[in-house]
Amino acid sequence: MIEVKLEEIDTGAVSCGVSFLDIAEHFSSHSHLALLDTRGVAGYSFLAFRPFLTGDFSVVKRALHTWRLSDVPGCGRPPFLGGGIGYFSYDFGRRFETIPNRAVDELELPDCYFCFYNAVFILDPGGRIFLSSFDPGVAGAVTREEVLAELLRVTPGCYAGSRIAPFAFGSNLDAETAP
Repeated sequence: MIEVKLEEIDTGAVSCGVSFLDIAEHFSSHSHLALLDTRGVAGYSFLAFRPFLTGDFSVVKRALHTWRLSDVPGCGRPPFLGGGIGYFSYDFGRRFETIPNRAVDELELPDCYFCFYNAVFILDPGGRIFLSSFDPGVAGAVTREEVLAELLRVTPGCYAGSRIAPFAFGSNLDAETAP
């Protein structure tokens, strides 16, 4: 079992008034950045970068048989403390059943792709920022110390001046038209 360290980040001590989105902007240049954002809804948001393992379904199987976190989410703890973020495409179902193939695969993306992270910034519903980290025992995995050192280089307000404008997702369905 792998021990997970969950610690609150004192954003005033790190850098005067750094926000979760400032942290996301700062780390956005890292490959395989994952931002799971619940902006506008009371919930948790997660920011992970520099995975220690990436790949297809064989990587998922390896991870599930190799790493077990001793700290289970729940009971007032965030629902995600680190591990896999990825996707299974619709076409992945062709491994299990016959599905008509009517579309051209223009993007040529893999049917399954996952990244496994051992360091995650967490924004809780109360606006507090946490760092969840663990040592997966893999060479090249980011360390807690590296993450905290990089956090000291975050510029307060860098998100506000970023090239990325905030946006909102919407839906063309409402309660009256939904089946």
